[in-house]
Amino acid sequence: MTRGARAEGTRVTEAGTSWGTPLLYAVAGLVFAVLATMYLGSNSLPLSLVARFLISEVAFIIPILGATVAGWFVHRRAAGAESRFWLLLTCVNAVLVVSELYYIYWVAVIDIAGPPPVYAPFQIMHITAAVLLLAMLLSMTKFQNATSTMRLRWALDMASGATIAFVLLFELVVNPLFANVPLLPAERFAAAAYPTMGLAMLVGTVATLLGFKVARWRPWERLVALSLCIYAAGLCAWPLWLVAVRTEGASFERGLVDIVLLLGQYLLFVAAVARLRGTGQQWPLRPMPLFQPARRRVLGLVLPTVSMAAVPIFTFLAFRAGPGTLDFIVYLGATSLLAAAMVVRSTVVAAENGKLFHRAVTDAITGLFNLRFMHERLVIETGVAARYGEQLSLVVLDIDDFELVNDLHGHPVGDELLREFGAVLKGACRDSDIVCRIGGDEFAAVLPDASPTEALKVCLRIQYQLSRLRPPSGAPLTASIGVATFPDHASSADELVRFAHGARYWVKRHGKDHVLVYDPSVVAELDDDDRIRALEQQSHVGAIRALAAAVDARDAATQDHSRSVAILAVEVARELGLEDQRVRLLESAALMHDVGKIGVPDDILRKAGPLTAEERVRVSEHPALGERILSSTSQRQMLPWVRHHHERWDGSGYPDKLRAIEIPLEARILAVCDAYDAMVSDRPYRPALSVEEAAAELEAGMGTQFDPSVVEVFLRTLGHELVSS
Repeated sequence: MTRGARAEGTRVTEAGTSWGTPLLYAVAGLVFAVLATMYLGSNSLPLSLVARFLISEVAFIIPILGATVAGWFVHRRAAGAESRFWLLLTCVNAVLVVSELYYIYWVAVIDIAGPPPVYAPFQIMHITAAVLLLAMLLSMTKFQNATSTMRLRWALDMASGATIAFVLLFELVVNPLFANVPLLPAERFAAAAYPTMGLAMLVGTVATLLGFKVARWRPWERLVALSLCIYAAGLCAWPLWLVAVRTEGASFERGLVDIVLLLGQYLLFVAAVARLRGTGQQWPLRPMPLFQPARRRVLGLVLPTVSMAAVPIFTFLAFRAGPGTLDFIVYLGATSLLAAAMVVRSTVVAAENGKLFHRAVTDAITGLFNLRFMHERLVIETGVAARYGEQLSLVVLDIDDFELVNDLHGHPVGDELLREFGAVLKGACRDSDIVCRIGGDEFAAVLPDASPTEALKVCLRIQYQLSRLRPPSGAPLTASIGVATFPDHASSADELVRFAHGARYWVKRHGKDHVLVYDPSVVAELDDDDRIRALEQQSHVGAIRALAAAVDARDAATQDHSRSVAILAVEVARELGLEDQRVRLLESAALMHDVGKIGVPDDILRKAGPLTAEERVRVSEHPALGERILSSTSQRQMLPWVRHHHERWDGSGYPDKLRAIEIPLEARILAVCDAYDAMVSDRPYRPALSVEEAAAELEAGMGTQFDPSVVEVFLRTLGHELVSS
C-alpha cells in the first residue's frame, strides 16, 4: 500500500537505514583480511602442494558455508516473499558448498594436476546454482496478475534474448579469445554459456533489486545486491579463467578474480548476519512488476525486432562456417530457435489480440456489445445511411426499478437477470441489428435501414418477450424505451443518441413501461447538466453533498479533498473516453465518496500515530456506510463506485475483497485520484509528498493496489498538467 493510502487504515513504519554498528563492520573487514591472506598466501607456505591447496580452499569455503547457515536461519524467521528469497539463496549456497567439496576431493585425492573436466559434477552443480539464482530473481517478480499468454510471450522473449546474447558472445568473445587455444567443442560451448548466464543474472539483479528505492535500503540489502552482482561477474569472467588454465597449465589459480569471488561470498555472509540482527524490521523491497504496460511495450517492440534482424545474420554466419563445424551447429541452431520462437510468439500475440479486441467491444456480463462499440458503429452506420438515403433508428431502454432486484436479492441474481434481458433483447431484434449494453441497466439497439414504424415493431416484440420474464419478485419485468431516427429526427450520430435518450428519459419520468418515438413537441431536449439538476431536485443529493463537505471540513488538511478528487476523476474519465453522463455522475460520486466518514470519530481521523486494529476496522467501514447514506438518492448507479473505491487490484482491499475488473471502473478511478490527493496533502502522520514522489508511489502500486491502465492514464494527464504549468 502506498503512503498516500495510509489514512485508510494501514500505517507503514519505516525502519532506519543506518549501516549498523561500526564495530560489526570493523570486525567483518578484519575477518575478510585474514581470509584473503590465507587464500593468497597459501602458495608461499613451506608445505606440500595438497596442504597449501587445502588451506586456500578452507578460506574460500568458510564464507559460503557461513552464508548457507545464516541464510537458513533468516529464512526460518522471515515470512512471505522474503522467506522465499532467502530459501532459494540458501539452496544456491548449499549447492556451491557441495561443488567446492567435490572440487577439493578431485584435486586433493584424484588429480592434483588440474581441475575437474567440463562434464564433471563440478560444472553441473555450478549450473544448478546458477539456475537456482535465476529462480530466486524470478521470485522477486509479480506473475500473479499475468495471463498465461503474457507469461508465454515473456518466456519466448527472454529465450530469444538469451539466444542472441549467446551467439554474440560465441562470435565476438569465445572465437577470438580461444583462436590459438586447444579446446574441446563442449568447452567452447560452455565458454559462451557461462557468460550468458552471468549477463542474465546481472541484468536480473539490477532490474529486480537495484531499481527499488535504493535510498531506503538497509545495509544487508545493499550487501546482497553487491554480492549477487559479483557472482554474476564471476560467471562472465569464466572464459578468462579457462584461458589461463589451458595456456599456463595451472592446477588452481590465485588471483584478482578469485579475491573478487571470495569477497562476494563473504559479503553475502555478512548480509545474512546483519539481517539476523534486524529480523524485526519490515522488508521494504517490492517485487518487480514485469508486466506493467510500459515494460510490455518496450519488450514487445525491441526484442522481436532484434530477433527478426538476427535470423538472416545468423544464417549467413552458419553458411560461412561450413557444414559439420561447431560454429555451423551453433549458428544454425540459434537461427532455428529464433525462428521457432518468432512463429510461436506471433501466434500467441494474434490470439491475445483477438481476445483483447473481443473484451474491448463486449460487455462482460451479457456478452452484448458495449457503449464504445455502439458509438463507433453509429458513426459508421449514419454515414452509410446518409450516402444511400436510408433511415437508421436507435432504440435505448432501461429496466424499470432494476435497483430493487439488486437490493432485495443481491447482485448475482441481478447479473443473471441482465443476461436474460440481453438474450430477450437480442432475440427480439433482427440479425442485422447491433444490440449493446451501455450502462448498469441500460441497453440500446442500432437498427440499420429501419423507419420509426419498423423500430416500434421491434420495441413491441421486446415488450412482449419481457412480459414473459419473471424476476425473483414475481412481478412482470418492464422497460422504459425511447426511439429516434436518422435523418427524420437527428442529423448526426451524437444528436441521434441525445434524442433517443431524451425520449427514454421522458418515459421514465412519466410512468415508465412505455415506448416513445422522439417528438420535439413532446420531449424537451435534456443535456447532461439538465439531467443532473433534475435528479438533484428529486433526491437528497444536495443535502448529502453538504454533509460530505462537512466531513472534509472536520480537518483543515482535508477541507478541499473531495473537490480535488472530483477534478482529477473528471479529467481521467474524459481521457478514458467515458460518456458525459457517466463523467458527471462520477464527479458527483467523487464529491461524496467520503461521506461515510461521518461515522468515524475525529480522534481516529486526526490521529498522528499508527492506528490500532479496532481503529482500522472503524475506518474500513466508511465506504459501506457511504453507500447506505447515498441509497436514499435516485443516483443508484454511483452506489457501487462509492462502496468499492478502497478495493485493491490484487483483491486485498475492503469492504468486499474484489479484485481486478470485478471492481467498477469508476471505483478504480476514484481509488487512484483519492490516493494521489492524499499523498500530495499534509496529514497528521506525515508531510505532503511532492508531485514526482506521489507519481512514483502510484507507479509502484500498479498491478497491486491500482488498475495499471487507470494509473497510466492518470500519470499521462498529470504530465500534461505539469507541462502546461
